[in-house]
Amino acid sequence: MMLKELRIRFYVWNLKRTMQERLGTGCYIPYDSRIIGKEYISIGASFYAYGNLRLEAFSIEKNVKDTIRLRIGNNVAVGNYCHIGAMNYIEIGDNVLMGSNVLITDHMHGQSTLQAMQIPPNERTLFSKGIVVVEKNVFIGDGAKIMPGVKIGEGAIVGSNSVVTHDVERYSIVAGVPAVKIR
Repeated sequence: MMLKELRIRFYVWNLKRTMQERLGTGCYIPYDSRIIGKEYISIGASFYAYGNLRLEAFSIEKNVKDTIRLRIGNNVAVGNYCHIGAMNYIEIGDNVLMGSNVLITDHMHGQSTLQAMQIPPNERTLFSKGIVVVEKNVFIGDGAKIMPGVKIGEGAIVGSNSVVTHDVERYSIVAGVPAVKIR
């Protein structure tokens, strides 16, 4: 067995130990992944991630523990350098496929008021416009960005490098910046 494969097996074993029943069977998560806030994350069976995955889930509310903020369904696959950040709630349904460099977030650094924008970004209070739901059988192309408060309907396709700022209908195709329905 190669050293890289041993590292991956140890990494997944350690995740299973710390996440307990919130990590499904048959998952492949590379050791170069960054998973922050494991107590707020649930990952279904047969999850597959390529390199440099970044999952972050946290609560800005005090004394809130073990509330799932990021729920990933079964048979989900994500490409290299994917980043999913949940402060409020993100749900990714079963059989979702994501390309590389995808960002899914439910929050931002402050609101877009003049008063808030006068504060340095790293000092602004985090703000969520709403939850993100990606329903089952969705394909998200390379470089797509899914912004807060968005629902992507079952079977939809999000084109590469799109920025999704509004809900996407079931079985539709969206593309562009901002993403619009093309079919």
